[in-house]
Amino acid sequence: MHWLLIAASLIQLQAPDGQIIYVNPDQITNIRKPRGIDQGHFVKGTNCLVFTVDGKYFAIVEPCEEVRNKMNATGNGR
Repeated sequence: MHWLLIAASLIQLQAPDGQIIYVNPDQITNIRKPRGIDQGHFVKGTNCLVFTVDGKYFAIVEPCEEVRNKMNATGNGR
């Protein structure tokens, strides 16, 4: 039963390689559009960077606005 409550609060995002990533919106510290795509700093297809409290970041194909909407849908938008 507790597992269902935890899973309900995660948002599903997609990495440029097609991998599905589940992120707890409470753990997201920042989202931003990537810079340096033309210089090869990020994988082609990256539209948003999602940063978490543990210092990690994820390259995501969804635009940042869509990530923000998913966060808001869980009641965890910042």
